[in-house]
Amino acid sequence: MASLKIEGRMKSADYVAKVVKAYRLVLDSDEADRKGALSAAKELLKDSFGRAPTKGFLASTNPADIANPWLRGGTGRFTGEIRQARQGRLLFETRDALQVGDRLRLQPKSDQAGQAWTLRELFVNRSPVHTCKGGQLVEVVCPFTAQPGDALFKVGAANAFGMSDEAANRRLQAAGPDRMAVRLEITCEGQGAGVKGQEKSEVYKPPFAPCPLTLCISARLGAATFSYTFPLGELKPSRSSDMESVLTARFSETGETPFRLEQLSAPDFPALFIPPARLKEIRRELYQRLEQEGTAEERRRIAAAKTAALSELQGQGHALSLSKWPRIKGQGEREELLIQVDGPSEVRWALSQGADQVVVPLHRAAIHELSRYLNRLGGDADRIIWQLPFMLFDHELTFVAEAVAGLCRAGFCQFDLTNPGQLPMLQQHQGVRLSAGYRLFTLNSQALAFWQEQGIQRATLYIEDDRDNLAALLKLPPPLTVLVYSPVEVMATRVRIKEISSSAPLQSDRGETYRIRGRDGLTHISATTPFSLLGRLTELRRMGCRSFMLDLSATAAERRAEILEAFRADRPLPGSTLFNYERGLA
Repeated sequence: MASLKIEGRMKSADYVAKVVKAYRLVLDSDEADRKGALSAAKELLKDSFGRAPTKGFLASTNPADIANPWLRGGTGRFTGEIRQARQGRLLFETRDALQVGDRLRLQPKSDQAGQAWTLRELFVNRSPVHTCKGGQLVEVVCPFTAQPGDALFKVGAANAFGMSDEAANRRLQAAGPDRMAVRLEITCEGQGAGVKGQEKSEVYKPPFAPCPLTLCISARLGAATFSYTFPLGELKPSRSSDMESVLTARFSETGETPFRLEQLSAPDFPALFIPPARLKEIRRELYQRLEQEGTAEERRRIAAAKTAALSELQGQGHALSLSKWPRIKGQGEREELLIQVDGPSEVRWALSQGADQVVVPLHRAAIHELSRYLNRLGGDADRIIWQLPFMLFDHELTFVAEAVAGLCRAGFCQFDLTNPGQLPMLQQHQGVRLSAGYRLFTLNSQALAFWQEQGIQRATLYIEDDRDNLAALLKLPPPLTVLVYSPVEVMATRVRIKEISSSAPLQSDRGETYRIRGRDGLTHISATTPFSLLGRLTELRRMGCRSFMLDLSATAAERRAEILEAFRADRPLPGSTLFNYERGLA
């Protein structure tokens, strides 16, 4: 094993610290100590207070214990069921050791949201105690109304990292942005400042240095170096001979500048007393000038590096070539419409609505339908694009590969890829025409160049792209399709979500609604708000777009007519989203 990933997103600092420590204990232990380390690690994980543990897909191909839509955030560890609740006191048998300072959550039987509080008073046999063992009958003081049968969960330990989210955010903001590291080399010039080879007794003749001196600073910021000089005048000798430490202390005070002093060297700097006020002026002026000149130089350097990298890529033969892209029959200045449907039975309907090409997903049900429809669709083989599933597991590969081979034998040769791993399955067949679906993230010329190298002849641009980037891509040579209407699938997962029906949308904490659909062993979660560029088609045409796609595969029959009418009239569709089209890429 080369690495382990520990998920810390939306987790408390205490959770992350304990889980990381648990895995480090086991990974760093010797073979002889492994058993003890494993035991200690399991105890730490018991106190991580996340969701209920699950073995995921290691123990089952269809686990039902991974997701529960009715529990938000960390559930904690079940501690006990309330036997009595009166006058703000809860009586229960605790499964866990408890102590004052622990965090408990009261979970009502009514499925209402639970409420958490910090345990301030704990009683055993009506006597106040600071701690108790698991298995004891205890009383706790609770600020919330409770009923017998309600559950208690331990969600935090007294020794946990206790900073609130608000306090942690305040500390982060106070720390400010990351600062640029700066390295300084400081020397002193002027007669009397020191000549190489002279003894100190020859250099300094108290009480003054014999002539005006100059402070010379070489500042290194990233790959750039800047040189500055500052007059010092005549100076007295210093009592301290460690001038490098004196200067480091002064120039480390970077204040609100975007810099941090990483290193300062002052080779052979003479022991001179520089007035603090003058040194402060020099420090302030140095960092001001460095901010003005250094950051501008760094931006120029980065821009030049990007230009050089692009030139190198193009020089290696990765530039797009118009002549290398095969022309698709009928494509050119003539506009074309692609309609994605849900299965072979809907191909005729899409063609009757004016579709030049029909995209048909090869899900399991569609593959089973192929034998019924191939003969009827054979005359339109050049107008059908078969789309491979976005997620394919090992046990499904043979089934899908046989379907692809059967389609090729029947004269169907157009396939839409949704995952780069599907290339080998299709490249073994002669005469196939491949297109890159929007899930392949075609966002720049280098992605297009790669598809070209793989034999892909058409690409659908990414659904979350913005206006400016789409305009730049549409100037490039390959045939490009813009998806102008689609339901937005936010997740496809093998995890079963209990007690959720496809007929009832799932609602998030922010009031957003999502549709749930099960297919081929996957749970598909889609936003009820669709993506639409309808109303922007004229603008896309000016950019050079001649190929538009409508994904109607998950659209109810009664709504399809409205979408097609909006497409033909280039009219905005109410209740839809433009995604990043106008607001720009993040």
